[in-house]
Amino acid sequence: MTDKTVSDEIRIIPLPEETVTGYEPLRGAPGEKRGGARAITVRVAELSEAIKEFLSQMEALLQDAPAAVGSFTLSELEVSAGITADGKLTLFGVAGAEAGIEGGLKFVFRKA
Repeated sequence: MTDKTVSDEIRIIPLPEETVTGYEPLRGAPGEKRGGARAITVRVAELSEAIKEFLSQMEALLQDAPAAVGSFTLSELEVSAGITADGKLTLFGVAGAEAGIEGGLKFVFRKA
């Protein structure tokens, strides 16, 4: 078995906010934005903790969710979360959401 070293950082490459010619988020000087966004690096441990906290918050929100809404049953819920430049997670689509969201994750919750 080969002994591999796993980096303790993960690179997040954001999608451009609009169609941009020559979008190259990995090029340019540190802090320089090309095409409206730049790649960022986040520590894996910090992102892992942020995901755990986010999922705990989703559990608190969903634990009392009704199994039915009118004649419809709730069997699945999809939530998108943005990753801020400091590795925090925030819900997408919330008015006044934190500025500086650089990347995102999608979580799909299914009823057990």
